[in-house]
Amino acid sequence: MLLVVMLLLTSWSVIALQQQDVRNLLFHIVNPPSSSLNPNAPEYCDGAISLLDARNFISALIRGQEPSCPTVPATCGNAVRDNTEECDDGNRNNNDGCSSQCTAEYGFVCRGHPSQCHRQESLGDQRVLTIIVGFQDDPQNYEIYKRESEERAAFVQQYFQEASYGKTRIINTVVGPYTLSREGCIPGGGGNYDTNDRLMLQRGIQAADPDVDLRQFNRLIFINKDYNLCPTGNSGSTILREGDSLFPLLNSNDGQVSASFTRIPYSSFSLQDGNILHEFGHSQSDYRSSFALSHLNANFCRDSAGNKVTWSANCENIFGLAAIDPMGNTFYSNHYNALYKERLGWLSEKNVITTNNGDYLIEPLETPSDGPKLIKIPIPLSTYQYFLDFRQPVGFDAGNEKPLDGVFLYLNDLSTSWSFLLDPPPFGDATQFEFSPMQVGVPYTHPEIGLTITVQQVTPQGARLSIRTIPVNGRIITQCNDGFNNDNSGEGVFPSRDDTDWSCFRNGAYDPNTLSEFEPFAECEDFYDNDRDGTTDVWDENCQRPQWGGLFYNSQDNSESS
Repeated sequence: MLLVVMLLLTSWSVIALQQQDVRNLLFHIVNPPSSSLNPNAPEYCDGAISLLDARNFISALIRGQEPSCPTVPATCGNAVRDNTEECDDGNRNNNDGCSSQCTAEYGFVCRGHPSQCHRQESLGDQRVLTIIVGFQDDPQNYEIYKRESEERAAFVQQYFQEASYGKTRIINTVVGPYTLSREGCIPGGGGNYDTNDRLMLQRGIQAADPDVDLRQFNRLIFINKDYNLCPTGNSGSTILREGDSLFPLLNSNDGQVSASFTRIPYSSFSLQDGNILHEFGHSQSDYRSSFALSHLNANFCRDSAGNKVTWSANCENIFGLAAIDPMGNTFYSNHYNALYKERLGWLSEKNVITTNNGDYLIEPLETPSDGPKLIKIPIPLSTYQYFLDFRQPVGFDAGNEKPLDGVFLYLNDLSTSWSFLLDPPPFGDATQFEFSPMQVGVPYTHPEIGLTITVQQVTPQGARLSIRTIPVNGRIITQCNDGFNNDNSGEGVFPSRDDTDWSCFRNGAYDPNTLSEFEPFAECEDFYDNDRDGTTDVWDENCQRPQWGGLFYNSQDNSESS
């Protein structure tokens, strides 16, 4: 189908463009004219602009209207990001991650003051190779599975387009089916599927190698429906990096392959769209570490008297009950929660607030905007933080058995990345986990730290929140004055004194009012070569600390130069 588009060239002219042409124009606008996509095209809007602005630009062309370029903030280029900017790296150059418009360029995430920008694995084009495999003597008709896999690929593309606000694009290629040798397989699995997993990975790559250049893909998905001859494990994903035991198997005739590895038995692949999104989440890195998205468990808690409460020391963490997120229940294809979207680089700093006091309007998670979508509240005397997002039953969040309509309260362990959906008061059924949003006007309190969270109003445009922290024993408690080693790190002026943590310093002085020992991002977790020695974060020897008789990566080390 042709789209008639008003295209601004040297003069305004009307030409008919295929959808692919519109996509190419979109990517050209996002990237500067030097882009390999279309190096000879004229420059729009003085260079690269954000993807959201580019979509608005294209929409105006399609409607026959004269498109307008975004207004450049007056402070753009002063190395201090304000509320009108997605980033500010101290210049107005393109091609460095932060554009001349002070917006994050396509495929980049930017953090800090001044902004440090880097390409992120979970942003931009994600080239996925789905390999359909069976084993000798397997009676399954894998041609049917291939057709259905291609249909599922279209679903995944639509989901990521919406959930990422256009920041991640899935490009899926399906190959096979291939019949693999069963030599060396353990029939029935024998309770240990590692051998069969390795055989499927190695032989599947060998079978697909003549048909595709595997180096062009950063995600490999294997689909198989064999429960007896050479069964592999349940659905699972891993990011294969150098040093991993499976990494040497990613070797093709064209060279070494670097990709994540996902296996999906056909039953769960066909029945649960959410299962695909769940495994994608496990195989995506975030900007803070090499770890991917963890499960979102439900926290079912009771106090010492056995009464149901929102959070306590007596909690049962249950997978499958947090049915508002594919990382919490594989039957549902809802949006990832706001914290996980931040990890994937889908939220900018303008979308995130860290606080323990104030009134806020939090905007819907499902649609792109510049306002707050994630509110984080660091919890003193612990390694945890609360976080909140606001859901509306639109798009992929419309298909839940319980309407996703309101503010949801979560808990995140900053030391492990594990997250939990909490059940806020009032409790309708003291024996069941209800995964309900917070009720308007019903406060949640954490008296030990003086915290109260109240939803004051909910409309389709946003939810108004009141967050209050009152003094406990005469003072406001923060992670920087609680005497607790919140980030499990020993750095600081006096390492034996937790509250001298480098993260608690502002402008060269210790600030006990700083909320979190995990902020700002340490040099050993920012994916940036701070000391310019050619190594970054986990690979830098200055980010390794002796532990348990060996050297281990410590993401909270403040300096790559120490």
